[in-house]
Parts: sequence; C-alpha cells; structure tokens
Amino acid sequence: MPTRELATPVYLVHVPDRAERFAVVSDHYDAFEADAGLWFVASDAGLSPLYHDLKRRLRPAGPFAVASLDGVPKFKRMQPGALKWVRECSRRV
Repeated sequence: MPTRELATPVYLVHVPDRAERFAVVSDHYDAFEADAGLWFVASDAGLSPLYHDLKRRLRPAGPFAVASLDGVPKFKRMQPGALKWVRECSRRV
C-alpha cells in the first residue's frame, strides 16, 4: 500500500522549552499540539521560511527542530485527534 502524500505540507515541530507558547503558533498557522512541545504545523511556506518564522516568534533557548513530513506518520500516545488532524491535511486540496 503506497504512503498517502499530504496535500497541505505538514511539518513536525519540536520545541520543548516553549511548549506553553503553542497559541503563538496556532494564531498564525493551522497547527495541532500532539504533545507538550511537539506540534504538527500545516503550511505552504516551505521548510526554511517556516523554521525561521517560528524561531523568531518562539525564541527557543533549548532544542528546536522543524521537519517536513512526506506522508501520514505512525505514532501513539499523542493527544486525542492528532492522527485525525494529520489525515485531514492529507485530504485537503
């Protein structure tokens, strides 16, 4: 079975020392908080522009990563609705 591609690019953002600032991200992007400091962010901006914008908005002092997702990931023990949110991004046109 082929991996379902995402119609809207989705990125995995890891920023543990700014977990309380999710609202700053969700005010500007379509985003879902999968866990404290671990977010899915849908954006057509591209990896580098998204990374730099989030870095400017969040000003992380610790680990910070933004990674693009090529398809719907496999995971467990995330917040309820996380997988549904990512799957919905895969259906958007």
